[in-house]
Amino acid sequence: MSAVGAAPSVVAARTEQAPWGVFVLVYLLAVTSGAAVGMLGPLADQIAVHLHATQAGVGASISLVFLPVALLGTPIGALVDRTGPRMMLLASGFLLPVADGLLLLAPSLSWFAAALLFEGVLIAALMAAGQAMISSVFTGPAQARGLTAWATFGFVGFASGLFLAGLTAAHGYGVALGVHALVTAVVAIAALLWLRRRGEGVELQRPGNPLGLIREVRVIRISLALAIASTAGVGTNTAISLYLHQIHHQPVSVTASAAAAGNLICILGSLGTGWFLARGLRPIRVAIVVAVVATLAGGALYLPWLPFPATVGLLWTFQVCLSAITGLSYAAMPGVLIDRGRIGAASGLMMQLSGIGSVAGPPLFFGAMAAGSWQMLVLMVVGMWLVALALFPKGAARSDQQAFAP
Repeated sequence: MSAVGAAPSVVAARTEQAPWGVFVLVYLLAVTSGAAVGMLGPLADQIAVHLHATQAGVGASISLVFLPVALLGTPIGALVDRTGPRMMLLASGFLLPVADGLLLLAPSLSWFAAALLFEGVLIAALMAAGQAMISSVFTGPAQARGLTAWATFGFVGFASGLFLAGLTAAHGYGVALGVHALVTAVVAIAALLWLRRRGEGVELQRPGNPLGLIREVRVIRISLALAIASTAGVGTNTAISLYLHQIHHQPVSVTASAAAAGNLICILGSLGTGWFLARGLRPIRVAIVVAVVATLAGGALYLPWLPFPATVGLLWTFQVCLSAITGLSYAAMPGVLIDRGRIGAASGLMMQLSGIGSVAGPPLFFGAMAAGSWQMLVLMVVGMWLVALALFPKGAARSDQQAFAP
């Protein structure tokens, strides 16, 4: 092992290796972070009773977990460059059970909200470090497969949290927090042992200046493209159940189940993107196909005269496209990054901008629904995806990234 210059930044595996064991453990840590969020919603009524608070107040507090991602993504990513993704991953993994304990012991809603903010910082750190780690330990086609598979952790984690909440709801929300803490601790210990054992196969690079991101125009463009697509995607995902209920007069239980099923089916979009990229298809060509399909499906699903089954099919297609553009952006980012010493900061910037887009989406789409304008919903989806496509970079900053070769 060799250290160059200052504190270690990017962990890079030998190019001939495809360390899928590292990927599995990093992915499982990310899934546990997603589950931490997913399990709280169904248990909000129990938490409200325990804290002598309203269910709306608990719901508002739960949304605070996303605040660190939207506000601190880039600084946290820069810290990953300084400490190294491995240290940040392990620290976040071991502290997540502590956050579960703080949530359980919170005596009031204010303390519960503070614990959620702490958990949000850990989740943001884990997301930035995980993307930086996978971007670094994989090379070539394996990198595309690894990053597009990594992009599914949010969907899988949230669904896992819902499943955990359903299994433990009858026993109180403390049981769910305890089980989550135990599983997270086991995964963190396994990651510690595995990464230490494979430590001899890594090299360390000098961390780059995070202010240099200003010159990373292609990184900024791809991050903005994902952010705008996320605005349309998250806005649709949050509002569509109520919209379908109002327009097609279906029970909310039916429309919500249709949307939830799409959130699992959509994983195929990211995985399929990885398959195409690993076979040498240029990311911009994949982006064009995804954006065109998303524009057509996303715009058409708001047309009020379509039959309900057709609308559900369009919704699932749109959700697959959202997953695909997420995986594509993650996989393409290393190929547009000039200074690999800024991989953590670049991952944090992408995370932060997409987080801001995710926060902006719901009020925009609910606002259009409140105005009774399906035309505005169509225009927002179509316009946002066309802008995202226009922003997506056409070429690479680094000539060794074959997927971006002209």
